[in-house]
Amino acid sequence: MFNLDKFHFSARASLISVAKSGENYVIHSLHNGGMVPMIELGFSNAVKEKLLPWELQLTEGDKDHKMCLFGKDGVCFLGKGSSPSLKYIYMQGVYNANYIYEGNNIIKICDCFTNTFHTFKIHKGNVVIDAPDSERRIYKKYIKITVLPDENGEYEFTLRLSTSERSVYSDLTYNEYMENRKDEFLKWEEQMRCKTQYEKYCAYILWSNIISGEGNYDRDAIVMSKSGMCKLWSWDNTFNALDLADKDFELSYNQLIYPYRFMDSHGRTPDTVTTVNMEKAFVKPPIQGWIYKQLVKRNPKYEDIEIIDELYYYMKKNTDWWLNYRGNTPCYYHGNDSGNDNATCFDKTEIIQSPDLIAYLSVQCEVLSQMAEKLNLCTDARIYKMLSDELLEKCTSHFFDGELFVRNGITEEIYRTKSLMPLRMIVLENRLPADIKEYILTSLKNDFLCPYGLASESINSPLYTPNGYWRGPAWGPDHIIFGLALRNMGETELSEQIAARYKSAVEKSGFPENHDPLTGDALKCKAYTWTANAYRLL
Repeated sequence: MFNLDKFHFSARASLISVAKSGENYVIHSLHNGGMVPMIELGFSNAVKEKLLPWELQLTEGDKDHKMCLFGKDGVCFLGKGSSPSLKYIYMQGVYNANYIYEGNNIIKICDCFTNTFHTFKIHKGNVVIDAPDSERRIYKKYIKITVLPDENGEYEFTLRLSTSERSVYSDLTYNEYMENRKDEFLKWEEQMRCKTQYEKYCAYILWSNIISGEGNYDRDAIVMSKSGMCKLWSWDNTFNALDLADKDFELSYNQLIYPYRFMDSHGRTPDTVTTVNMEKAFVKPPIQGWIYKQLVKRNPKYEDIEIIDELYYYMKKNTDWWLNYRGNTPCYYHGNDSGNDNATCFDKTEIIQSPDLIAYLSVQCEVLSQMAEKLNLCTDARIYKMLSDELLEKCTSHFFDGELFVRNGITEEIYRTKSLMPLRMIVLENRLPADIKEYILTSLKNDFLCPYGLASESINSPLYTPNGYWRGPAWGPDHIIFGLALRNMGETELSEQIAARYKSAVEKSGFPENHDPLTGDALKCKAYTWTANAYRLL
């Protein structure tokens, strides 16, 4: 299972990701907040692949090629026979990739679109460059580099994709770089307390999706996937925090507060944060309060007064924004705000009142009240306790008449939906009234539980779509929310049933962004962190 069909090849802090595109191997740059295909490896014969966390081995007939990653921008190559050709493929404009300097076994490509310098340094072997000029001679038609073996039949070279020209290009040999990475990962694997092969896969996904020391990521940030979703979304990060809470507190805490650090003066958090920009048109649901309650169970350090002091400020400011700027009954203004982008809840209007949002805020106010007490903020403690109770009452009276529904955010017209999203008010756990609790449990069993986990749209719904994003597929965050909430409520049999079915999807098809709940097939982006989170947390 551990191959580039289901994973990418990257490493902690690296801004480089290697993935397959059909039968081709492509080196991607992550410098500009996305996954940009930069260099395609060309082979003359069929390739056999072996992927290790610290090394990618590619065998081509009698030729052996190895790659390892170093630093945040380096790739080192070692092999026997001539190297695969490295073709620069991001030729997007007249002036792009115009500069090539030769001499002292160094080749540079200056990429003006991604503001990076691609610097090759040849340690063993001889370089062949195929880079014909355009008719106007101000850019290259294409650039292809191949390294021929030395007198011993070997080649070795490094490639750096950097935002600055470097005077020092490589300090260590391939084997030294590779052993350093291997040692780093094995220590991480031990820290993650992996017991099974699938837990090792989970550890690799988290480790390889870390970016740091670049732009907005001034500390370790776990992006969702270096296979394409190279951003930190303002709720995805909380599941990474929860997974890491009892294994790496500092990394866990950084994930929890990352979006909070970029909130505006009113308390609104960005939808996403990348190395170079932030998406501020949308937000994400305020799930941090419920997550915090789970974090405390996994690591009591989350109750240290200095942690509470900082986190209280952030959570209070963001909660106040929801209560002050999103109406008397706080609304999602768009599907993206809810995290369930295209859920059927939004089919009639984008602005909705939904019980899950009010439940999140009730829990968040409950947590703020408890934090305020510990900080001796007595007035705040009373205010947030009152708000929590008021939101609980609104959540249970405003959205239930024997079944759950959502409302038009402007007219408050009732809209009935078969989406799983409203049932996330289960985060209220034992504060749920008995009739709503029974409704949720029955709905989960009869409408959403499938052979491979919970569907995001009822399988009895005419709008159910197998590969419809939030209109059918099974998602990691739903399994974390429902699995843990049910466990906290004492509904262990259903919790374990949901967990077992979802984990069987992962064991069948890997760790994609989501799965088909009926077949277990992988859907969308691969090597996704919240899928790994769900597997370990359940």
